[in-house]
Amino acid sequence: MRKLRIAYFGTPDYSAKLLNLLLHHQKENNYEIVLVVTSADALVGRKQVLTKSPVKVVAEAHGAPIYDGDLRLDRAKLINLIKEFDIDIAILFAYGHIIKKDIIDLFKGGIWNIHPSDLPKYRGASPIAYAVMMGEDSSKISIMHMDEKMDHGPLIDQVDFVLGEYKLSSELIFEVADLIIPKLNDLINNYQKDSQGITHEQNHENATFTKLFTRDDGFIPEKLLREILNTNHESQIIDKTLNTDLKNTLIESLCPLKEYKDKYGIEPRGDVQKVLFNYFRALSPWPGLWTTITTQQRVRRVKIIKMEIRDGLLKILEIQMDGEGVKKNNLF
Repeated sequence: MRKLRIAYFGTPDYSAKLLNLLLHHQKENNYEIVLVVTSADALVGRKQVLTKSPVKVVAEAHGAPIYDGDLRLDRAKLINLIKEFDIDIAILFAYGHIIKKDIIDLFKGGIWNIHPSDLPKYRGASPIAYAVMMGEDSSKISIMHMDEKMDHGPLIDQVDFVLGEYKLSSELIFEVADLIIPKLNDLINNYQKDSQGITHEQNHENATFTKLFTRDDGFIPEKLLREILNTNHESQIIDKTLNTDLKNTLIESLCPLKEYKDKYGIEPRGDVQKVLFNYFRALSPWPGLWTTITTQQRVRRVKIIKMEIRDGLLKILEIQMDGEGVKKNNLF
């Protein structure tokens, strides 16, 4: 049987993890990654060092052919490579660039997009972060046929994704590759037997959308932060009005929560301390949860580095002030 010929689209480190797993499983599953498509080398860090994408590093280590051009300027080269390698399907996980219909249609079996949410919920750029932010303790990882609209195509399959109560969204994203690889291998094997397969249209009426966070999304006023930290668990149970009022104030103060509530009528789950903790989990490490304090007539930015709920109480354990290293919390 002819090996299934696959292209892989991806850029960041968690996508590189999935590519590495696919490359290691390809021989036993009768497929071959014949082309890797990733972002161009970019200037990174304060010293602006020209750096390869993590996906490119993995591809080079395995000797896989690479396209890292700009699709806006050099799409003809990619089109020619897809035709030259006679590629059957593409698998995409966090590529980071718009792919137009003419390229999608070049693949006989289409592009299979890995999206870590229970589609049609949380379409867009930050699915895990938004699920965490809204207090979800479980979700799904969806595999869908890409079309020209954002996370809109028919579903091929899904796997369960436990988010838990304490992990950061930046930690959870690295679990996706391990969870999805068995399902991908099964789907690839099934595709080789029946290229038609069965897909399910999403219920587009239930779609919700996420966005990339900005630096300002992490800001919480100092006064509100202190009020929430000083409201212990017992008083929230006794005085439901206090908890509700503080929660409403918090939602109004944090733009992503307010925008999501205003657009979809959905509030984050949990009491006010849990909502703030989940927001911290969603935005860590970037842009992070931060506030400003005034010391010696100077306004200083304070980033919350480590926070936890211990014995029913929300506590800040580590902070970082502008121009200083991380230290134990002595301010809140």
